[in-house]
Amino acid sequence: MCVLFWSGNFVLGRFIKDDISPIEMASFRWFFVTIIVSPILIMSYKKIIISLKNNFFIMILLSILGISAFNTILYIGLTMTTATNALIINSSIPIIVLFLSFIILKQKISLNQTLGIVVSTLGVIFLILKGDISRIFSLEFNNGDLLVILSSLTWALYSVVVKFKPKDLNDFEFFCNNCIFRFFIFIANIFISRLYFRE
Repeated sequence: MCVLFWSGNFVLGRFIKDDISPIEMASFRWFFVTIIVSPILIMSYKKIIISLKNNFFIMILLSILGISAFNTILYIGLTMTTATNALIINSSIPIIVLFLSFIILKQKISLNQTLGIVVSTLGVIFLILKGDISRIFSLEFNNGDLLVILSSLTWALYSVVVKFKPKDLNDFEFFCNNCIFRFFIFIANIFISRLYFRE
């Protein structure tokens, strides 16, 4: 189910790119998610507010990386590249996570993980080149591909830094905190979208 929803996010983002701006798409998505999780927000708002005060920097950083930056940059990228290209590029996230974990968390990369990185990298290269090694000399990345790469980097960084999330919140409460942050920048995003993506 997770893979289905994750892939569907890319396909849907590409499908409706002409009907709604990328920033509006990201904003409306999390606006409705905030409404859905509002019962948890209401029941745990005191606990969430206290945790936010005590862990402001890491909570804001995780909210920006995990919700704001990844989705917004991805949706902008999908207006300039295909969902297939984006999914192929996105498949490199586990590799990036391993390297960032080594750098930030000082986690050693095992032999099995190294072999996994090699196989995954070769698989991604094979898909990009469509099985034709000669295509490597004519390979080009457009701006959309570069933005998808950037979004993948932000998600990989989030996946590593999330290890430092506050221990006083359970997973649902932590997720709700991210939704609160997204809700507050919802109006700002709409304004930016109207300013920069208007016809």
